[in-house]
Amino acid sequence: MKIVVKVADGYFKPLHKVNLPEGIEIVLEINTRKWFEEITEKTKDFVKLPGKFFPDYLIDKLYIEYLNIVKQISSSRKECRDAIALFFACRKLGIPCKLKKIAYKPFKKLAKRYSPPSLTHYLDFALKSLGIGDILSQEEILEALKKVNDNPNLTTLGAVIYILAKRKGRRLTQERICEVLTITSVGLRKKAKKIKHLI
Repeated sequence: MKIVVKVADGYFKPLHKVNLPEGIEIVLEINTRKWFEEITEKTKDFVKLPGKFFPDYLIDKLYIEYLNIVKQISSSRKECRDAIALFFACRKLGIPCKLKKIAYKPFKKLAKRYSPPSLTHYLDFALKSLGIGDILSQEEILEALKKVNDNPNLTTLGAVIYILAKRKGRRLTQERICEVLTITSVGLRKKAKKIKHLI
């Protein structure tokens, strides 16, 4: 027997916690785009995501990772719990995000389990979200990053992408790069000016 549950408002209900009779299956039809919009709005004071440039193809994956991680978190504040789960789900999928300081004791254990990825982990997301995969390859960006004598971070990645895209005739606004990589425009401008002659 199969029960199909349609969640009209697009937000997940914890049906996985319900004890069902043997043989009954629940199929969830979730509007993950609406879920994403709602949860990012609810957690905006805690976590920053590349909202308006977030590609649809990743939302389903993010939703699944979020469900796996949120069950590991106990917090009296739902927004705090959701923000932490989103942060680590994004980290696992190579999605840039920033988490504000949250008082949560088991945070370090989760941080070890979902350790910070290298910059290469973010390249696929950056290229697709910025729409520059047709003019820039991951190899070109990695080669440019090697020439930069600096501790690689998302700001450095943003500056390299900005410079290389501009040289190839594709003008990307600093605002869009900053939104996708969750970095500041001030940091991007300073970094681009500093490394321009190196690549």
